[in-house]
Amino acid sequence: MQEKTCSITAKLCAYNRGLYADSIFNDYLDHELLGKSAFAQMRELVVANDEKLLLEDLGSVLLSRGAWAEGHLKCFAQGRPQVQYLIMGAGLDTFAWRNRNPNVRVFEVDHPDTQREKRSRIASLHWSTRGTVTFTEVDFTKDSLSARLLESGFKPFAPTFITVLGVAYYLPFSAFENTIAELSALISGPSRLLFDFPVAGFKDKSKGRALADLTGRLGEHMTGGYAIREVEAMLFEYGWGFYEHLTPELINRRFFAGSGAMKAFEGIHLMQASRLKRTI
Repeated sequence: MQEKTCSITAKLCAYNRGLYADSIFNDYLDHELLGKSAFAQMRELVVANDEKLLLEDLGSVLLSRGAWAEGHLKCFAQGRPQVQYLIMGAGLDTFAWRNRNPNVRVFEVDHPDTQREKRSRIASLHWSTRGTVTFTEVDFTKDSLSARLLESGFKPFAPTFITVLGVAYYLPFSAFENTIAELSALISGPSRLLFDFPVAGFKDKSKGRALADLTGRLGEHMTGGYAIREVEAMLFEYGWGFYEHLTPELINRRFFAGSGAMKAFEGIHLMQASRLKRTI
């Protein structure tokens, strides 16, 4: 039986981030973690398809959300003796090995197949994981996210910074809402929630349709996007207040003003919410 590995899109994202490591988001470890074989595989994939879409256009999503999330994490952790950083759908994220703040404890949540391959690569590179990161394997078809996090040593009352990046594209709204609901029920301490999502009608736009068609051919099918009002209503229902909402226009102003060819991807938004205080 052939062993399953991490998703093609996770590798494609790592390939892309590594190419732009000297830009607004410096993920200088991505290509090292990806490895020569996977690097060559991703290069062939890019050349055989739409290079502008998979490099420049996709890069604008990955770089802006990476810089945005890690910038806010730095602010959130400042002055706090300990912070939990929960990365949902971690893929080949390398923050845990780039992090210089010993007070930030990272929990990486992803499918067992993805984590198996990632841990194998980390072992081959001799990167230390002691005191740096906790891998939390979750198969959402059968596992309880809350139970797996608690088993991993996650503390519900500790200050927690949560990112759910690159996930909403592949989930119907009900499934995304269930994930937020479960996290909200578990986490009681001061917390921030950051995520990106395609708005309804995303696949009706030329670039959105092209990206969805490509990921579909790779076996990872995108949904049609979410209505902004239903996202806002969901956050309020589960105890989150608005902190920030970046439209493509605002993403351009913040990250790509005067940058030349790279522009924010049409139809993709960034949203940050802060946990409201519970009242009895």
